[in-house]
Formats: sequence, C-alpha cells, structure tokens
Amino acid sequence: MLNSGEAVISLCEFSAYPLLKTLDLDFGRFLKLPSTPSAKEGGHPEKEVHSSRRSRRMEKEISSTLDKADHFIRSGEKLMTEQIRPPPPPKFPLKPKPPSKHQLLMEQIKASIEADKLKPKKEIKARVSLLPPPRPPPPPQNENTTDEKMLETPKRVPKQPLKTVNASPPKQPPVERPKKERKPLYVPPPPKVTRSHADAVQRLKERYEQQLAEKTKENERALEDERSRHEAELDAMSRRHQKVVISMDEKIAEGEKLIEQLTADKKALQTALANDSDQRNQASFVKHPKSILCDILSVHQEVNVKRDKFLRMLTKEINSLQTALEFKSSEMKELRQKYQQNVGAPERRIEASTTGD
Repeated sequence: MLNSGEAVISLCEFSAYPLLKTLDLDFGRFLKLPSTPSAKEGGHPEKEVHSSRRSRRMEKEISSTLDKADHFIRSGEKLMTEQIRPPPPPKFPLKPKPPSKHQLLMEQIKASIEADKLKPKKEIKARVSLLPPPRPPPPPQNENTTDEKMLETPKRVPKQPLKTVNASPPKQPPVERPKKERKPLYVPPPPKVTRSHADAVQRLKERYEQQLAEKTKENERALEDERSRHEAELDAMSRRHQKVVISMDEKIAEGEKLIEQLTADKKALQTALANDSDQRNQASFVKHPKSILCDILSVHQEVNVKRDKFLRMLTKEINSLQTALEFKSSEMKELRQKYQQNVGAPERRIEASTTGD
C-alpha cells in the first residue's frame, strides 16, 4: 500500500494473461482431441494429433501477448516508481488541523467500548425449574361401564418451589475439637535449696529486719526532734510578729485619732473665719488664723509621713515572715524525703542479698 489517495497497482492484470498463454503453449503441442464418431464405431484408440500450422499460429499469438505483457509491466513499473517517489516538500508549512467533532466522538466511543470489554463479566447463574412429578395413571375402566359414569378428574398437584441447579447443600455447623494442652518445650528443674542455705537466709532476713526497725526508730526520733524544733521556732516568730503587729495597730489608732482631731480643728477654724465679719480688725486677725493653718498642715504632713514609714515597715516584716515560712517548709520536705530513702534502703539490701544467695 502507498500513501492514501493514490491508486493501488497490482501486477496480476499484467501477469495473468501471459501465464495462461504459456500454459496453452506447453500443452498445445500434445492435445488430445475427442474421438470421432467413426473411430468410436470402429473401436480404434485415440490418436495424438500434431498440427504444425496450429502450433505456429499459437506461438505467434503467445509471442505477441508476451510482448504486450512486457510493455504493460514496464509501464506499470514506471508508474510505481513515479508514485513511490516522495512528494516535494510544501513551500509553506501547513499547520496540523485540529481533530473534528466526529473524530472526537469516534475516539470516545472506542474508549467506552474498550472499557466495557475490560470490565469483569457478571456470572449469571441459570435457574432451571424441574418438571412436576408425573401424574398417577388413571384407573383401568371396564368395558361394560356405561357412558353415564364420568371419569374422575385427577387432583391438582400442589405447587412446589423451583429448585435451583447451583444451590449449595445446607452447611452443617463445624464440630468443635477438644483443644490439646501443649506442654512447654523446656521445664526448668526445681531449685535445690539445702537446709543450711535456708537457715542462712532466715538469719540474714532476721538481721536485716532488726536493722530496719532500728533505723526506722532513729529516723522517727530525728523527725520528731526536727519537728518540735521547727514548731518552737515558728511559735516564737509568730509571737514576736504578733507583738509587732499589736504595737503597729496601736500607733495606727493614735494616728487616726490625731487625724480626727486635726480635721475637727480645721473645721472650727474654717467656721471662725467664715463668721468673722469685722472688716476693721481683719488685718490684725488674718495673721493668727494663717499661722494656725500652717501649723495644722505641717502636723498633718508629719502624720502622713510617719504612717507611710510604718506601713512600709509592716510590709517588709510580713514579706520576711513569708520567706521564713517557705524556707522552713522546704526543709521539712527535704527531711521527709531523706527519711523515706533511709527507710527504703534496707529493704532493697535485703532483696539484693536474697537474690544473691
């Protein structure tokens, strides 16, 4: 096949006719002619006929046909070579045409057909209904029976459900087999402990128990001593701070009383200044209230300064008490941890000694 759109050339047209003629040429020299009626009547055998004229004529015809065939073959080869030659390249490069809608639809249809082929086929199980059971044969009739008696109609066979050919038989529940207890591959032998070892272990246990009891008693005594000492220190600190707090409370009460007295004096002076309406003696009386007011203000400032100092001192002492309490609580926690470690250490030693023996 050549490019699409070009004619397809077959050499059968040029070769068929000469081949037939060559066959005629090969077998034309010895032709078997049918027997004439005279020969048949006489009963003579068939004779081979050799006609020189006919053979010459046939040779001329065959040579002319061969010449024609050679001419046709050469012309066909020329056409083939001309068609096989590649076409000249286009002057301007042609852009590839986009696929048409028809081509796209055909591609989609082909893809869907291939996908349907690749899909697993559903297994259709055919259900064949078995034939109903055969009817019982009618009872034999006597020849003498009259036509008046009608034949009894057979009873209807009850409908049976259709049986499926591929139906599996009902499965029986699996029988539970008794489980066999498997023995372990290796059983360690029992430990051989002599009486002497047992007595030594018992003595070690008793000795460590005594040591543990003594250590616990010592730790309890030390804890009680530390607790009593810390409690005494806390009581002394609390008493001392209570005294300081009481004295500070007394000072605060005195300061509040002074403030109240000063406020009362201030109010009395303000009323006296408001009620004084004598304009003549105003200059002589102005100095006295002003000096009193200055004294009152100075006293008030001193009281405020003392109160601020006292409050600062109280806050410092309270902070110091809090830090002391935190320090003591941390010491108590450390002592408890040490006591627990001392109690747990002998038990671990006993366990280690028993395992070593």
